[in-house]
Amino acid sequence: MFHYMITVSYDGSSFNGWQLQPDNPLITIQGLLNYELSKFTGEDINIRASGRTDSGVHATCQTADFFCNKTLNLKNFPKEINRNLCDSVRITGICRVRDDFHSRKSALSKTYSYFVSLSDKPDVFFRRFVYTPCMPPLNIKPNMCSSPDIEFMKKCSRIFIGKHDFSAFTTDKSPDKSHVRTISDINISIIENTDIMRIDFTGDGFLYNMVRIIAGTLLQAGYGHFTYDDIKHAMESRIRSNAGVTLPSNALFLTDVEYDSNFFI
Repeated sequence: MFHYMITVSYDGSSFNGWQLQPDNPLITIQGLLNYELSKFTGEDINIRASGRTDSGVHATCQTADFFCNKTLNLKNFPKEINRNLCDSVRITGICRVRDDFHSRKSALSKTYSYFVSLSDKPDVFFRRFVYTPCMPPLNIKPNMCSSPDIEFMKKCSRIFIGKHDFSAFTTDKSPDKSHVRTISDINISIIENTDIMRIDFTGDGFLYNMVRIIAGTLLQAGYGHFTYDDIKHAMESRIRSNAGVTLPSNALFLTDVEYDSNFFI
């Protein structure tokens, strides 16, 4: 029995998220990959990922692992299986891992990136993958779209660094689930030669809609709708209605997952 980890990139626009839906498996990323990997190996494959991205969310570096009896040619495998995958999903790499490796539980950190167009008319090629603040839910006036206070957003982002209860920044209301997470870094930048803002969130894990709500809160701060103390109060209150809006899923990407190198064979 061999244990493999794959890296996957996908455009999540036409999928109902990562997690398998047994009644209609091929509308999810996990269901599609289970199907294609099972067909390729001749075995019943069930992959497990570093995180379950929601409907409409994308990935440039999702990781997933699976066991199988077949010895796979690591060099040729991505090219061979990608021939059978749809245009919106690609396996970009594969490696052997130890038997005790788990894509989610073994992850040291994950990074999600949210992309915001600071133009009321975003680039024609990128428009499907960015959020424009003059659109709902923010509805910023078009003449104000290009001028959020980025330095103030950076200041406010430091509120989220560290270990906190993020109950105000999630729509997950599971009573028995801990809402404590650790964010190690939030980086806000403008992509060179564009009007696209990129907000990177790195942490040990993220709650349902957490990144999209924090991104919305920071943008609202940048446009003058939240003060620094408002955000601190939201964090301390643990009340969802005190935090900002949930931004759309189309501009969110899983961009990195880090592991201890000792897991790799």
